[in-house]
Amino acid sequence: MPADDVARLVLRERQSRDRGRYTEMAACFADDSMVQMNWCTGTGAEYARQTRAMTGRGDYAVQRLGPPAVRIDGDRAPVEPPLIIE
Repeated sequence: MPADDVARLVLRERQSRDRGRYTEMAACFADDSMVQMNWCTGTGAEYARQTRAMTGRGDYAVQRLGPPAVRIDGDRAPVEPPLIIE
Protein backbone atom coordinates (compact mmCIF):
# COMPACT_ATOMS: atom_id res chain seq x y z
CA MET A 1 0.00 0.00 0.00
CA PRO A 2 1.45 3.40 -0.92
CA ALA A 3 2.29 5.82 1.91
CA ASP A 4 -0.47 8.23 0.85
CA ASP A 5 -3.08 5.44 1.18
CA VAL A 6 -1.75 4.55 4.64
CA ALA A 7 -1.98 8.20 5.71
CA ARG A 8 -5.59 8.42 4.46
CA LEU A 9 -6.48 5.23 6.34
CA VAL A 10 -5.04 6.58 9.60
CA LEU A 11 -6.93 9.87 9.16
CA ARG A 12 -10.16 7.96 8.39
CA GLU A 13 -9.74 5.90 11.58
CA ARG A 14 -9.08 9.00 13.72
CA GLN A 15 -12.00 10.93 12.19
CA SER A 16 -14.30 7.94 12.64
CA ARG A 17 -13.34 7.84 16.31
CA ASP A 18 -14.07 11.53 16.84
CA ARG A 19 -17.39 11.30 15.00
CA GLY A 20 -18.62 8.21 16.86
CA ARG A 21 -18.51 5.93 13.81
CA TYR A 22 -17.13 2.93 15.69
CA THR A 23 -17.94 0.31 13.05
CA GLU A 24 -16.04 2.36 10.46
CA MET A 25 -13.24 2.89 12.97
CA ALA A 26 -12.89 -0.86 13.59
CA ALA A 27 -12.90 -1.55 9.83
CA CYS A 28 -9.69 0.48 9.50
CA PHE A 29 -7.77 -2.24 11.37
CA ALA A 30 -6.68 -5.66 10.11
CA ASP A 31 -8.26 -8.61 11.92
CA ASP A 32 -4.91 -9.51 13.51
CA SER A 33 -4.00 -5.93 14.44
CA MET A 34 -2.71 -5.06 17.89
CA VAL A 35 -3.29 -1.71 19.55
CA GLN A 36 -1.34 -0.85 22.69
CA MET A 37 -2.24 2.27 24.60
CA ASN A 38 -1.97 3.15 28.27
CA TRP A 39 -5.67 2.34 28.76
CA CYS A 40 -6.26 -0.39 26.15
CA THR A 41 -4.41 -3.36 24.72
CA GLY A 42 -6.14 -5.55 22.15
CA THR A 43 -7.15 -5.86 18.53
CA GLY A 44 -8.33 -2.88 16.52
CA ALA A 45 -11.91 -4.12 16.96
CA GLU A 46 -11.43 -4.29 20.74
CA TYR A 47 -9.91 -0.80 20.71
CA ALA A 48 -13.01 0.50 18.88
CA ARG A 49 -15.29 -1.26 21.41
CA GLN A 50 -13.39 0.16 24.39
CA THR A 51 -13.37 3.64 22.82
CA ARG A 52 -17.13 3.46 22.39
CA ALA A 53 -17.53 2.37 26.03
CA MET A 54 -15.25 5.18 27.20
CA THR A 55 -17.29 7.74 25.26
CA GLY A 56 -20.49 6.29 26.73
CA ARG A 57 -19.11 7.05 30.21
CA GLY A 58 -18.67 10.69 29.24
CA ASP A 59 -14.94 10.52 28.48
CA TYR A 60 -15.03 12.35 25.17
CA ALA A 61 -12.14 13.99 23.37
CA VAL A 62 -11.70 15.55 19.95
CA GLN A 63 -8.39 15.45 18.13
CA ARG A 64 -6.77 18.06 15.94
CA LEU A 65 -4.73 16.11 13.39
CA GLY A 66 -1.71 17.04 11.34
CA PRO A 67 -0.39 15.19 8.29
CA PRO A 68 0.79 11.71 9.36
CA ALA A 69 4.42 10.75 8.73
CA VAL A 70 4.43 7.28 7.12
CA ARG A 71 7.47 5.05 6.67
CA ILE A 72 6.99 1.96 4.51
CA ASP A 73 9.09 -0.92 5.90
CA GLY A 74 8.38 -4.16 4.03
CA ASP A 75 4.86 -5.30 4.94
CA ARG A 76 4.62 -2.76 7.76
CA ALA A 77 4.05 0.97 7.75
CA PRO A 78 4.79 2.74 11.04
CA VAL A 79 2.82 5.98 11.21
CA GLU A 80 3.35 9.03 13.40
CA PRO A 81 0.24 11.21 13.34
CA PRO A 82 0.85 14.56 15.04
CA LEU A 83 -2.24 15.43 17.04
CA ILE A 84 -3.55 17.43 19.92
CA ILE A 85 -6.29 15.98 22.08
CA GLU A 86 -8.86 18.47 23.34
